[in-house]
Amino acid sequence: MKILVYLIVACSFLSFAKTDAERSENEYVDVTITLKPNEIKSGGNAQLIVTFKPQKGIYINLDPPIEIRLEKDYATIGKIEIPKTKDGDYLNTQKPVKQNFKLKKNLQTGTYILKGQLVYFYCSDAEGWCSRFKQPIQLNISIIK
Repeated sequence: MKILVYLIVACSFLSFAKTDAERSENEYVDVTITLKPNEIKSGGNAQLIVTFKPQKGIYINLDPPIEIRLEKDYATIGKIEIPKTKDGDYLNTQKPVKQNFKLKKNLQTGTYILKGQLVYFYCSDAEGWCSRFKQPIQLNISIIK
């Protein structure tokens, strides 16, 4: 009987533990991702604007670099603009990261869901740890004539 109780307790703890892939928000860093412009012509260029607001004492590392991936159904990734601190080791969170992309040419007018993933590393110098986070990206994009 005791084994059954221990098994039930262990399973209940495991159900609360979430893996990195299951979490959509980082408790240490608030990330906002927007699209500029909101309406784009098929084959046109646009940007993802990513703002990071880390808690006090948390820094966004640039080595390994910030990475943005988009599903290739609707767009191809272009140049990324990453503002750095004066020493170049961390992200300057006072300015946004800008990821350029180009839409595929044969998209019909309408609303699509642009999906992808933002991957970044954040650290606490005071506590001496770093961690990797995968932020899902899911934005509505309107294709116009």
